[in-house]
Amino acid sequence: MKEKSLKRGLLKLRITVIRRGTTVHSEQGIVLVMVLILAAISLAFMSALMLMVTSSAQISGGHKRFASACEAAEAGAQVARQMVDAQDAPNVSASLASFSLPADTLMSGLLDQYGTPMSCLDAKLKNGTSDWSATCNDSLIIDPADSATYDMSFDLGSSPTYSIYSKIVDTVQGNTGSDPNVEQSTGVVNSINEIQTVPVPLIYTIEVIAQAQTGTAEKCRISMLYKY
Repeated sequence: MKEKSLKRGLLKLRITVIRRGTTVHSEQGIVLVMVLILAAISLAFMSALMLMVTSSAQISGGHKRFASACEAAEAGAQVARQMVDAQDAPNVSASLASFSLPADTLMSGLLDQYGTPMSCLDAKLKNGTSDWSATCNDSLIIDPADSATYDMSFDLGSSPTYSIYSKIVDTVQGNTGSDPNVEQSTGVVNSINEIQTVPVPLIYTIEVIAQAQTGTAEKCRISMLYKY
């Protein structure tokens, strides 16, 4: 009887040890799984944080490049305005020599004050849109690869250098010139005692595009309404 009781006690003890060992082993597995889950969460969090930082830097750089392109476009708009102001200057051809002017087709049906056929640029500067030739491009689209889609181009800045493309797309005819006492249609100076004509300025709609030479992504477009 004692031997049977002793065997039963050893069996119970062995079963208890096995169960306890199994329980301890299962707890270690759970801890390992939890550690792996926490490590995966931490890795995902760090990856998301790095992605946010990288994206923020890219967006900030893009804004700076776009701002630089817009500054170049604003400078180009000022040059286009000066071109309009210089239309009555005697040396306007010399002033425009530094710009890249696409070859203009002379319009036999529209003459300047000297009887010379006007070019498209001259017509845009001095006549309303309805008087332009059909060959004069008045579309809002400017394609740097097609010289027929812009009136002039030039470069600004360095590192990076921006190419500026400008075009007059609409002209509203007026009667004013560079001198407020001169009627554009007659070129006669009015005396003080004469009845003054109500001045009606010429109004130009000008499109300007600035594009970085190092990449087409850095591009800015400005539409300008200028009264002359």
